This record gives sequence, structure tokens and C-alpha cells, in this order.
Amino acid sequence: MRRILLLEDDSVSARMLQAMLTSLGYSVTWAQNGRKALELLHIGPPPDLVLTDILMPEMDGIEAIRHLRVAIPKVPIIAMTAQAESSYLKAAEVFGAELTLPKPLSPGPLLEAINKVLHNHGRDLSTEGCSKPKL
Repeated sequence: MRRILLLEDDSVSARMLQAMLTSLGYSVTWAQNGRKALELLHIGPPPDLVLTDILMPEMDGIEAIRHLRVAIPKVPIIAMTAQAESSYLKAAEVFGAELTLPKPLSPGPLLEAINKVLHNHGRDLSTEGCSKPKL
């Protein structure tokens, strides 16, 4: 089962994303901000993917991406924000996010993005039992 580290400060959004991803066969660990995510890296095995919001308290997604690139450089990162019209998504890419997504997220595009970055990083899901996007 593939592990996703979810960084999201909004508990309602986090529970929704966690339920969606769990139902698709992923194991999801939730961190409320970048600082908590970095603490979680010391507790268990590294994630196969990081899915991070950008605007969060304590340590935002951009700062988290910078630290995650040092701590787990080969793990793909997808950044998301409701501020799609801003420069936040571009900044996330500059600092190391493979893909960026505007919120709100719908299951199809999210799963497609996850499968794309995992495949690009040699973490193909075809034999893992996780759902593939319908094309």
C-alpha cells in the first residue's frame, strides 16, 4: 500500500482528502502544517508521495517543500491551493513540487496527478492494487 503524507491545516478538507485517498487504497498520514510533517518523517518510513496545501500556519507549504526536498529528495510532491490565481502554485514548482493543483480537488484529476508523479518516479501503481484513473 502506497503511503501519502498529507499536509493540510483545514481539518474538514484533510478528513475529506484522507477518506477519498484511503478509499482508493492509499495509506494517508495527516500533518496540520509543514513543521508537523517534518516531525512525522522521524517516526516511520518515508512516504511515497507528499500532498501539501500551500497556505498553512507555522510553516507554510512553500517552506515545507524546501525542507522536504532536503529530507526526502526523491519523494514526489504535489502542491495545492485555493489561491489558484496567485503566484503560489508557481512558487511551489520553483521550490520542488512536481505538480500543482487548484482547490477544490475532485477525485479524478487528483488521482490522475498522483498516478502521474508516482509513475514518473518509478513508483508505478499497476501492481499495487490502487485504483487507476479512468481515461
